[in-house]
Amino acid sequence: MRSRKPIVVYRERYLPISETFIYEQIKHLQDYRPLVLCKEMLPEAKNHFPYKDVYFLKNIKNKAVVLRRRGIRLIYARFGMGGVDMLPFKRAARLPMLTSFHGSDVSRQLFKRSDYREALPTLFSEGERFTAVCEYMKNKLIDLGCPPDKITIIKSGIDLKKFPFHPKNSVDPYNIRILSVGRLTEKKGMDDLILAFTRVAVSYPGAKLIIIGDGEERAMLESRIWSLGLERKVELLGKQNHDRVQQEMQQCDMFVLASKKASDGNEEGIPNVIMEAMATGRLVVATRHAGIPELVKDGKTGYLVGENDPIQLGATLIKAIENQKNWPELIEKGRALVQAEHDVQKQIKKLESVIDDVIRATPKQVIKRQRTRSTRKVRRKRRV
Repeated sequence: MRSRKPIVVYRERYLPISETFIYEQIKHLQDYRPLVLCKEMLPEAKNHFPYKDVYFLKNIKNKAVVLRRRGIRLIYARFGMGGVDMLPFKRAARLPMLTSFHGSDVSRQLFKRSDYREALPTLFSEGERFTAVCEYMKNKLIDLGCPPDKITIIKSGIDLKKFPFHPKNSVDPYNIRILSVGRLTEKKGMDDLILAFTRVAVSYPGAKLIIIGDGEERAMLESRIWSLGLERKVELLGKQNHDRVQQEMQQCDMFVLASKKASDGNEEGIPNVIMEAMATGRLVVATRHAGIPELVKDGKTGYLVGENDPIQLGATLIKAIENQKNWPELIEKGRALVQAEHDVQKQIKKLESVIDDVIRATPKQVIKRQRTRSTRKVRRKRRV
């Protein structure tokens, strides 16, 4: 078995169920062996994301020395906040750092945490490279001051073996089963989706809407479901494990996600669950939000509607149900796009290529910094 070079992967909390994409990367790295550092281990992580090399940051004394002794080649910080957290260790251990950005770290967190926002220029200056999950996110980073030549797009990937292609090319519209998956939080737009579904329920009384996820909006959504008389047509299944999500994906006829920019500025990247639905062979209806249009191309790989528009969303759902002749082509192209751009194996190769580049370039940069420091010392002596 070939030797794998050790790197540190840092995530403050290991690991929310919604971050399967991080776990997939950790598992599938081929040339590098990740040692995961975190501040907190979430209860669900043991069952959903088992990994033996997870260490608590607070338990490691003389962190810089330990990193060097373990032969660590690079720090891979997940989310911008993780990059800021790791800056002191990067400096102390004299290691290069790659930082990934995903969504909230270029939106909500900028307004929520002034210390984080103020630290970004330093991160962009000292960090060797940065990744974004889509073009939309890359442009946001550039607007924040990140040098464009330091950014590489590494798209979130899924393990296609877990999502065999079983297309639903036609369904009984009077018993259609629509699925949505996401946290019950403002940016997921579940309130808009429930309102949109009222139109479907009027035209097709046997239709059902299944929502997987939990969050702070649950009580409000339950109240809305009852007020609209949809208690027998809309099911809130709460937080479910990945196996249950896959099971519901196989049983549904159509997938919908009504993402929107939240009042606190929070935005998506490209939700992995859309990739999973398209890979499975489900027609997708989604919103023109953040990076979603880079995957769901209106009339080509699915249907798109504007954000915050439940009327248009309801009309588009009806249009999709009534035009099933278009489903086979949309579904085939959707699967093909996921295979081409969101296969975890392909994205891992791209990621490892970036890590290779950063590690190869680092010695030259270190030498350059040392020479600069030496030159400064000589100049100071001459002045004296």
